[in-house]
Amino acid sequence: MSGPISHHRLSGAALALLLALYAAAPATAQSAVEPAAAPAPMSGPSIIQMLEQTIEWYRTLGVQQQAANNPSDLLILYENRQTASEVMSLAFAIARANAENLAKQPRPKDAGGIPPRHRR
Repeated sequence: MSGPISHHRLSGAALALLLALYAAAPATAQSAVEPAAAPAPMSGPSIIQMLEQTIEWYRTLGVQQQAANNPSDLLILYENRQTASEVMSLAFAIARANAENLAKQPRPKDAGGIPPRHRR
């Protein structure tokens, strides 16, 4: 890729990622009278998928770094890295919060005390 790096492309991607992460969490209906109910946590596989997608997106900075030739490109790359770091921090904070909520959820009764992976 030659020429200046598009600052708006990464910022747009960061915004799209944050919106996708927010959309992945179930929305809660809230009225002015009722207190907000805690949203249902994401499932374990959903948490991992969200983190994998976020990390894959983060790796696109490597392509931008290779294309940065001008001082202005390096300034934009620096800003994009700051944005990407914030997105990564938010993604892991979301994952931690959901994992903590999942750990607090009641588990279904096991059949005879046998862990699910050992049942037939």
